[in-house]
Amino acid sequence: MSSSLDFVKRKIIQKISSTNNNFQNLKRDIKTPMALMSIAAGVVAGLASALLKGFTISVSSSGFMSLSAIGYLLIATILSLFQLHLINIPMKSYDQIEIIPIYQTFLILLNMASGAIILNEQKMYKWYELVNLFLCAIICICGVVMIV
Repeated sequence: MSSSLDFVKRKIIQKISSTNNNFQNLKRDIKTPMALMSIAAGVVAGLASALLKGFTISVSSSGFMSLSAIGYLLIATILSLFQLHLINIPMKSYDQIEIIPIYQTFLILLNMASGAIILNEQKMYKWYELVNLFLCAIICICGVVMIV
């Protein structure tokens, strides 16, 4: 009698643990589109920001009505509208508390990268400050991984 009861207990525990694993996989799979759309919105916003930095450089060197300045501004405006569309799609279906940190993380990372590349901001930092920025970026990405 005791062995059959132990057998039933083991079967119930096994079923519960397999259901829990399936639930965790489902939860991860459901959040994947949310994470990808939020990351894409952050990347597009970072690209628009980089183009606006190029716009300011173009305006300072050749004036507001130059072809390059108008091109930068036009493309940045189109990317900004596309970014708004990308961030609104997951906001319809998911909690904003999960979307906005992912979006902000990638926006900050792309802004740092575009400033370092386009405006040559890495010259203003000492080597250990750049290492600290890199470590902070890794911490931000780990936070995104924990959310997803």
